Amino acid sequence: MPELSPNLPYDISPLLDLKIARFRLPFRTEIAGEALDIIPHFRSRLGLILKQRFCPHMDFTQIDCEYCDRRMVCCYSLMFTPTCAVIETAGSSRKRCHADPPRPYTLNLSLPTRDRPASLVLTLIGEQAINFSRPMLESLSQASAVPASSIKTTPSHWQALLPLKDALGRGLAVTEGSVAPEENRGDFLKNWIRALPDPGLGKSRSGKDLMELIFTSPVQDKRLERGIGLSPLLKSIVGRLRDLKRIYHPDNAMGTLPESFFKSAREVTVFTHLSLKKATWFSKHRNRPISLGGFTGEMMLKGDLSPYIPILAVGYFLGIGSKTVYGLGRFITDGWNGSE
Repeated sequence: MPELSPNLPYDISPLLDLKIARFRLPFRTEIAGEALDIIPHFRSRLGLILKQRFCPHMDFTQIDCEYCDRRMVCCYSLMFTPTCAVIETAGSSRKRCHADPPRPYTLNLSLPTRDRPASLVLTLIGEQAINFSRPMLESLSQASAVPASSIKTTPSHWQALLPLKDALGRGLAVTEGSVAPEENRGDFLKNWIRALPDPGLGKSRSGKDLMELIFTSPVQDKRLERGIGLSPLLKSIVGRLRDLKRIYHPDNAMGTLPESFFKSAREVTVFTHLSLKKATWFSKHRNRPISLGGFTGEMMLKGDLSPYIPILAVGYFLGIGSKTVYGLGRFITDGWNGSE
């Protein structure tokens, strides 16, 4: 993608100072599966392995992390049960922190192609989460080896995704072979966006831009539930980015996005083939089923799309809506497909 233009009708540069680190774990499985078939299994075992690794108590499954005196230095507390007391990044305060903060990581399933097997993609958000990259990678690799009796996987070595063009000038660069987590300290979101290839715009007969967003996993988002369109989609992405920046980054600069910008997005023609998919997962930790359903399908955009592409790129990296740690909220475009 080209450099972020200074002529855009908004300024999200301060928001793009948030750092992320991304890793990929190729694996092979005996059965074909979707994100909702595989990622919840991975995440469930990951939580158990992390808590066992960091908790000093024999009965660790019964311990409430909220009152533990080790929660400030515990990877499990930050990733699975973050609270305002746990989030200790410089400049953070209880007033800026949600009662139930978004988790500082996402999990995504990259489907297999002719050239490579399926991959589990881990995105760590913010310096504090990146500092825990080694225990996260080691524990998630262990979790993926035996996620469930019904889904047998054979993991390979972790690879780091880097915000650089590959040898052919496409997608994001990937380290050859395994990588030590300490060697990948992440990079600013703005550099990840610059490294993305063009999203694959088409042209209508009238010369307007065309872009198809393909939701590869369900999207749970209250704004989209009230009305599907480009404007609520952009607001959802920006709202999530601001929450993550506010909580997991030292400064509180939020940039400027005037309401007129979101109004202009309503002028973009939207053709949708979205439907609500129902799915549940039984959480042993919460002892109840949780909903993993949401919108799936395609959304076609028609109009002058160049001002909106940088924000859509943020959604590509961070996910949209809630439960992104279960693999929800993912989409691809024709140009971004296979970039991870």
